[in-house]
Amino acid sequence: MGKSRSRATESIVYIVLWFIAIGLYLLDMIRNRAQMSAPLVDMSVLSALTHTMLPFLILFLVNNNVLIPKLILRIAVSVWDGMCYLSNVGVSIF
Repeated sequence: MGKSRSRATESIVYIVLWFIAIGLYLLDMIRNRAQMSAPLVDMSVLSALTHTMLPFLILFLVNNNVLIPKLILRIAVSVWDGMCYLSNVGVSIF
């Protein structure tokens, strides 16, 4: 139960941080457009947001949900294999 609770907390923190990053980006775009007397939010703002933030979001999701679990699983399997090998060596010595 502790791991799933920790994973949920981690996910909430990531979601909050992404909302902050996207919000700050939008606020900066709105500020720039207000100085030019352009409409504050239109399709060009949303398009720029998508072109700017979407690659980072995709890289983050792939890293967090695919690469890191594979790496951690591979390390755990390697450690387990090493422990099994050492225990077999120990048994054969004695």
